[in-house]
Parts: sequence; structure tokens; C-alpha cells
Amino acid sequence: MLQFKDLIVNFFVVLLPLYMFLLFGKRTIQSFRHTLFYGIVGSLAILLCMIFPVSAVEGLTFDLREVPVIMSFLFMNSIIGILLSGVCMAIRLALGGEGFFWSFFIQVVLMVILLFFRRRFNQFSPKQKYLCLTFISLVTTLLIDLGLLLFYKNERMFSVASGVIFLTQCIALFVIMYTMERFNRNILTDLKLQKAEKAQIVSDLAASVSHEVRNPLTVTKGFIQLVLKDGLPEKTKYYLSLAHEEIVQAEQVISDYLTFAKPVLEDPKRINLKEELEKTLRLLIPYANMKSIIIQFDRGEHTDIGVIGEAHKLHQCFSNVIKNCIEASPSGSVIEISLYEEKGMAVVSIVDHGIGMTDEEIARLGEPYFSTKKKGTGLGMMVVFSIIQSMNGRIHIKSKKDQGTQFVIELPRAR
Repeated sequence: MLQFKDLIVNFFVVLLPLYMFLLFGKRTIQSFRHTLFYGIVGSLAILLCMIFPVSAVEGLTFDLREVPVIMSFLFMNSIIGILLSGVCMAIRLALGGEGFFWSFFIQVVLMVILLFFRRRFNQFSPKQKYLCLTFISLVTTLLIDLGLLLFYKNERMFSVASGVIFLTQCIALFVIMYTMERFNRNILTDLKLQKAEKAQIVSDLAASVSHEVRNPLTVTKGFIQLVLKDGLPEKTKYYLSLAHEEIVQAEQVISDYLTFAKPVLEDPKRINLKEELEKTLRLLIPYANMKSIIIQFDRGEHTDIGVIGEAHKLHQCFSNVIKNCIEASPSGSVIEISLYEEKGMAVVSIVDHGIGMTDEEIARLGEPYFSTKKKGTGLGMMVVFSIIQSMNGRIHIKSKKDQGTQFVIELPRAR
């Protein structure tokens, strides 16, 4: 007869690694010390499951030892998963009895399946993740049942084991899956709130300070231009020209701050994306040529892909992204820009083959004061995100370190 007390004990024991995972956070699994810690916790959970198995029928016992292994592969890292699989085999060998080699075979098959799904799992939708866990549980259950037929040759035992093992393992994995999804959603919500608070502070500061700074700069620039018209020594003219250039650059920074502080479109009109990109490229190609970088523009089949927005803000957005790509690319490389329509959205793809970014750097793009450049302020990408958001668009970034980056900007197409 099925012992529900033992089943409940097994169920809560296999959730022990999950509790530790939630307590210490997902980011800590990167260090060796914490990998070892999670390995010890998972090993303890497996040991307790195997020492206190669940009695099902006619002397048949089973446990949920596979659940911590599956969790470690899919939600933590493969090192912990392989470690826990080895622990399962070692404990099973120590316990002795029939079926060790079949248990070893099950662990190997499970590891192969989990390694196959590991990289794809995080890209699945929640529904696909539940289906994946169901499939893994089904395969595990069928392998266990096949072992029962080989060693016990009892069909009644086979039918009872099939239902109980599959059901309990699925429930445990679904609880872990649901908890992890909620945990990840809460982390994303917290990060969005932190970004929004930082952005609001910068926006308020920019709106209050920018106008006060711009006025004296404009006056200073005007007087420098007047003085430059007079007959001055060449050395004096050179220094005044440098001062004038720096003031122009300072005005550009102030303009960026004002754009970020006032992202709302004041005078939205229909814009031809192809024409706007061509205008931007005409200004940036000389800069790219200076660095021996080639810009390729694939205009696509459609010549009139329009969006609603402000031309100068959209130009600023494209200019900031493409300029960043140029600065991140090595001499002689190619920047590929393409324009196309997809599912009612106007899509601009910008690909470079430069230094690339890590996942952590991608996640922080658009934050105040964060930049991948040594002397960068992060203001350029803040403006890009602000402009795209004001146009009800989206930006997706894919990147690999030392391989390059792809920016995909999606904007609602104007009919």
C-alpha cells in the first residue's frame, strides 16, 4: 500500500535545493564555492530520498531522486547536474541489491536528455517548459517501469508504479517550475522598478538643469564666433576654435538630456524609414571611413515603410546606435543594416562584428551612467531606449563577446 507519509517526506526533501536556490539567489551559482554548496545540498536531498523511499505495492519502493538532478541541469548549471548524477550512482552502488546497472543506464540516458534540453530550456515559453518537464518525467518513468518488468516481471507492480512515479515526479517538477517562474518574474519586476527610478531621477535633473546650462553656453558660443571673425593670431584662432568645438559638443550632450527628459512626441508625423536611414548614413559614412569600416545597407523590397514619429528624434536614435557599432568594430570590418516589414512592424536590424557584450552588459544597457566605453556616460543608449519607447516600439539586443552585436528595432508601421 502506498505510504503517503513517506511520499510527503520525499516531496519536501527534493524541494530543499529549491529553497536554498531562492534563499541565496540565482546569480550566486557562478562561483565555485556556491556551486559546491548547491552540490552538497542536492546530494543531501538525494541521499535522504534514497534512504527513506516510498513503499508502493508488494515490496516495491521508489523515490524522487531524479528531481534534484533535473532541477540542477535545467535551472542551475551542468556541473551541479553531473555532480548530482554521480552522487545518485554512488549511493545506489552503496545500497546494493538488484538493478544497479539498470539504474546507471537510466542516469546516463537522463543526463544526455537534460544536456540536450539545457540550452534550449530558457528560450522556451512557460507552456513549452511544462511540456518539456512532462516529457522528461515520462521518459524516466518508462525506463524505471522497463526495469521493473525485467527484474520483477510483475504487471500489476508495473501499472501501479507507472502512475505513481510519473504523477509524483511531475507534480514536484511543476511546483519547482512554477516557483522559479514567479521568482524570475519578481526579479525582472524589481530590475524594471530600479531602472525606472534611476531614469526618473536623471530625467528630473536633466529637465531642471539643462536649460540653465544651455543659455550661458549659447551666449559664450556666439561671442567666440564674433571674436573669430576678427584678425587674430593663428595660435589664438586655433585655441578659440577648440573652445567652440567643445561648446558644440556640450550643447549636443544637453540636447540628449533634454530628449531623454521629454520623450513624448510633440509633433508626430509620418516618416519614411528608408529615407531617414539614408540621411543618417550620409552623415556617418565619413566617420566610418576614417576607421576603415564598411557600412552595408539592405533596403529590402519595400521602398515606403513608414512610421509615426519625429524625424530628428529618430535620426538621433539611429545615429547613436550606428555610431556605437562603428566605435565597437575593428578596422576593416562590416556593419550590416537591413530594413524590412514583419507582422505589421517596421524592423531595422543593425549588426556589427565588434567586441560584443556579455548578458550582464546587455541587461544594463539604457541605464543611467552605464557604458561599455571607457569614457562613455551611457547617455546615448538612454536616449535610444527613450525615443523607441515614446514611439511604442521595441528594441532587442543579441550579442556574444568578441563576436559582435545585433540591434533589432521594431516600430509600429504607419499605413
